[in-house]
Amino acid sequence: MVTILGLWSDHDSSYAWMKNGEIQVHEEIERFVREKEVIADSFAFFESASASLGFGSNIDWIVSCYPSTQLIDQPSWPRLARKLAEGTRFEWVGHHRAHAAHAYFSSPGHLQNALIVSVDGGGYERDGTPLTSATALSFWHGLGHDIRHLETVPLAQSNIGSVWTRTTRHVFGLSSGWPSGDQAGSVMAMAALSDGGESVGRFMRALTEDLAVSSGGMGEDLCAEYWAPLRLEAESSSEARNSLAAGLQLATERLFLERLDPYIRMGNFDGLCIAGGVALNSVMMGRIAIMYPHLEVFIPPVPYDGGLAIGAAQYVWHALLGNERITGTPSLTPFLGREYSVNEEAAIIRGLGSRAVRASDAEVVRLIALGNIVGVFSGRSESGRRALGNRSILADPRDGDVQERLNARKHRASYRPFAPAVLVECVQDYFGGYGSDYMALTVPASSSMIAAAPGALHSDETGRLQIVTPTNAPRFYDLISEFRDLTGVGALLNTSLNDSEPICENLHHALRSLDRGVADFLYLPSHGVVVCRSSIDAQ
Repeated sequence: MVTILGLWSDHDSSYAWMKNGEIQVHEEIERFVREKEVIADSFAFFESASASLGFGSNIDWIVSCYPSTQLIDQPSWPRLARKLAEGTRFEWVGHHRAHAAHAYFSSPGHLQNALIVSVDGGGYERDGTPLTSATALSFWHGLGHDIRHLETVPLAQSNIGSVWTRTTRHVFGLSSGWPSGDQAGSVMAMAALSDGGESVGRFMRALTEDLAVSSGGMGEDLCAEYWAPLRLEAESSSEARNSLAAGLQLATERLFLERLDPYIRMGNFDGLCIAGGVALNSVMMGRIAIMYPHLEVFIPPVPYDGGLAIGAAQYVWHALLGNERITGTPSLTPFLGREYSVNEEAAIIRGLGSRAVRASDAEVVRLIALGNIVGVFSGRSESGRRALGNRSILADPRDGDVQERLNARKHRASYRPFAPAVLVECVQDYFGGYGSDYMALTVPASSSMIAAAPGALHSDETGRLQIVTPTNAPRFYDLISEFRDLTGVGALLNTSLNDSEPICENLHHALRSLDRGVADFLYLPSHGVVVCRSSIDAQ
């Protein structure tokens, strides 16, 4: 038995616990402290989790993407150092190497010859010295159980992630980190509302010749000054704001594809694996999948920095220790949260009294079909920003007005779309066969999808769909199947179970969100129970 602990202690802090090559638990600390993108001591959090989850004291490897020169400033360092003195091996895996490992080693096992891209806002690498300058774009080759470095683009030449962070903050006046999270997704949603042609050129300059200033590399004050004229333009009207967002999106796609295309053309790859925070740009990822239909495009469920702990552990197990890849699809489940006591949850439910009533999948989908918004809390939480059925809010996608209602419930901008969770057998008819198990690709909907489920699509008739199969999410698959039997539509509108905070982790969080009004009912399929909101009489 080989145990590996992956650690990441910067924003999106997390740990990953691996046994014999399989991730047992992955936890993002924000789920517990209820603040998005929190910076925390990941080893200390692992210790507290270990005490309750029974990991044991034996750790063969501790692997960190947070350099040891910085780990020594953590409160837990004396205890971590004691582990190393007792014989636990330590390895520092560079930021982009860990992203690349996570992207490739989490992809389906049949991908054995893949191009890997790591693209984000920058991270430190290891290259013969304790710490080298940061990079924000790198290319790798995944071959068998190894990943080989192809190219690191200097930070001064490419930093898409930082430019998006600064424009989100300085142009659109939105949150771009702790404690409210990065609202770059809102900018991406705005982009669909305009063609943005007139502003592409200035964003291309910001992403290239003006990069040192536009990305904050010469100081945040100077950066804010650089973006100030566009901030005034964005505030002048919604049309101007949407046009700027579209210009940023189009310039980003153009620049990224210029870097990507030569590698795809020169190599005989069977897959394209992408990680890093920029991989959350599902519009660009969807465009790439359509442009290169001969490649299987894979983005892991945690492509941003919260997944670094997983990638670091995977790198040691496969690339350093030489273990073959895990076969099968998927090779990594996204449902990696801790398991909670069914008995403890049952006691909480009993305390709800008449608010909790017995219910089946068939009864729940009837509630949804009648226009109710239903939260689902089931089993282990999914890792990543996108709820995949265990911590979800579900609604009827046939309702063209449901987005406005649900955005108001979640206190989000009215233009933001939600995702359709689609039965695998309906994907060809609804989206031409394109999609992702983890909502990673936004692609155009077919005419049949537009007619059947307009509420789950964006204003430009695209959808960031989740493909649901009997294997990747069996309980969720059965629920959507019940909805199809009732309505003839093999999809549900799916969004995360939360309201302006991280996704709900435990039942207490879920009940609190319910009573804040984010849903009308909360379904607990593990217990066969529906909980009514406190302001609703249980019938």
